[in-house]
Amino acid sequence: MRVHRSIQARQWLTHMSHYMNITTLADYGIDTDGRTGRGVRLHCPECQHLHRNNEKTLSVDTERGLWQCFRCDWKGSVKHGGSELHIYTRHLKKPNTYAKPAIERVVSQAVHISESPEALEYLLGRLGELPDPLPQLGAVASHGYYDSDTKEHLGNYTAMLGAIRTVTGGLMSLHRTYIQNGKKAPVYSPKKIMTPIVEGGISGCAVQLYIPTDELIIAEGIETALAMFVSTGIPAWSTISAHGMETVVIPEQVRKLTIAADNDENGTGQKAAERLSLRYRNIETKIMIPPIVDADWLDVMLEAE
Repeated sequence: MRVHRSIQARQWLTHMSHYMNITTLADYGIDTDGRTGRGVRLHCPECQHLHRNNEKTLSVDTERGLWQCFRCDWKGSVKHGGSELHIYTRHLKKPNTYAKPAIERVVSQAVHISESPEALEYLLGRLGELPDPLPQLGAVASHGYYDSDTKEHLGNYTAMLGAIRTVTGGLMSLHRTYIQNGKKAPVYSPKKIMTPIVEGGISGCAVQLYIPTDELIIAEGIETALAMFVSTGIPAWSTISAHGMETVVIPEQVRKLTIAADNDENGTGQKAAERLSLRYRNIETKIMIPPIVDADWLDVMLEAE
C-alpha cells in the first residue's frame, strides 16, 4: 500500500533511536592516557596539525567531562552516564533564524527516494545498480535552483535530498543534488547544501545513509558512500566534503572504521582521511585511497566495469 508522501518525508528524516549517544572523551579523539583531574593538558586533536609547535593547548577536566583548547577555542562537555549530549565549539554558533523554516518547507514537500523515478534513474545511472535496502534519502520535484551570487532563479529541477545530521541524529541541513533527465542538472553547482540550522553547524555531521553496526565506512560523496555499501554491505556515511571527513563524529558503537578517501592531486582528501584516523586511533581504522589520481572509489568501481 502506498504511504502518503508526508508520512514518507517524516520517516526518512526521523531521528533514528539506533544512533547511540557519545558518552566518553575518547569518542572525540581526546586521549588522556589514564591521567585524571581538573586540569589535564593535552595536544588538541582539532588544531594540533595546523601548528608546528608541540604546545599542549587542550585543557581537560576528566571529573566533569569538560574540555577547552586555548588556541582554537574548541570546547565541549559530555554528560557521563546519561543520554544528553552537549557540544559547544567554534563551529556551533547562534541558530540561523531563516534556515529552519526553509528546510522545513522542503521537507514538507519531500518523498522517500523510492517514490521519485527521476532520482532513482539518477542513482541507477551513477551506481549501475540500486542499493538494497534503499538508503535514507529523499527527493523533491520542481525544486528551485538559484544562482549563489545573484540569487537569480534559474529554473526548477528534481532534487535528491540527503539529511545532514549530528551524530545523535539532530538535523542540521539538507544536501541537494539537482537532477534533469536522470543526470546532474546543467547548472553551475548541481550539488548544494542548504544554510545550516545552526551557523557553521555541519562540522562533525554526515549524511547517515545506513545505521552503523560495529563497522562503518566514511566517504566524502553520497554516491561514493552508496557504492561502498553496494560493494561491501557495510553501513556507510557521506561527509559531503574533505572538511566534513576530517571533523565527522563517529558513533560510540563503531569499533572498525574504514575511510574511503578521495585521491586528490593536491592531497586534500588524503590529509582529511589521515586526520580522521588520528582522531579515532583508539579503534581499528583503515584508510583506502584509490589508485587513480583525482578519483574517488565510485570512479574506480565504474572504471572496473
